[in-house]
Amino acid sequence: MASLADSFRDYFGESSLSLFSIVRDRVNLADQLLGEIVSVRLLGAGELFCLFCRSFSCGHVRYAKRYLAKARESKFSSPTTFDHPSEKS
Repeated sequence: MASLADSFRDYFGESSLSLFSIVRDRVNLADQLLGEIVSVRLLGAGELFCLFCRSFSCGHVRYAKRYLAKARESKFSSPTTFDHPSEKS
C-alpha cells in the first residue's frame, strides 16, 4: 500500500527529494515534503530498504535506485586509457 507521501510525490513528482549523503551502506536523502533526512539502506542482496517508511518499494527507494544507477553509469561510461600522461606527444 502506498503511503500518503508517495501519493503526493506521484502527483507532484520527486522534486522534493535530493541526495544528502552516502555513508557506507546507506543513502541519505533530504525529503522536503516530510522535512526529514531519510535513510535508505543497502542490504546484502543488493536490495534497498527505506528505514523511514519500512518499505522496499517506496518513493525514497525508487529515487535512491535511480541515483545509484546514474552514478554507476557515469563512473563506467568515461573512456579508459592505459597510456601514461607523460608518454603522450
